[in-house]
Amino acid sequence: IGFQTRPEQGLAGDGTMRSLQSQLINTLSTELTDAGPFGSIFDIGLGVDKKGYLEKSTLVRSVNEALDENFDDVGMAFAGPNGVAKKFEEMLANYLDSDGIIKQREDDLNAQTDKLETDVENHQYRMEQLEARLRKQYSSLDILLAEMQSTQSYLSAQLASLPGFTKPKS
Repeated sequence: IGFQTRPEQGLAGDGTMRSLQSQLINTLSTELTDAGPFGSIFDIGLGVDKKGYLEKSTLVRSVNEALDENFDDVGMAFAGPNGVAKKFEEMLANYLDSDGIIKQREDDLNAQTDKLETDVENHQYRMEQLEARLRKQYSSLDILLAEMQSTQSYLSAQLASLPGFTKPKS
């Protein structure tokens, strides 16, 4: 999740991904049962850094010490019936089911993409129509200008043939 939600990635700022990341961290922070002396993963010597990544932490004890002294309890903390893995499975089911939050978000994003593609096609069509109209207007103006130049030449010739008309010096 962290990689795809970085500022330069496609899911940056996506509310669904922020919610999932938050729920994953909250799930890691929940109280453990049936895990011996461990009330949370923090008691095992694990933590979550500022970016939301799992890290070894020595605030309470080292992971090695927890594994050496309470190996079975660490196993229960993660893989037991009330362990972190089970809690992840339950939480992620809401996101990953065939009608889950991720599928709904995917459908929404695909619908938005389709609408944008349609908007682009419509815009291109309007631009083509505008171009055709402007070319037609330019053509008409070009013809009108040619007719006016022809009329000017004709009138100049007629005026030049009048008695007493002098052509201005340029």
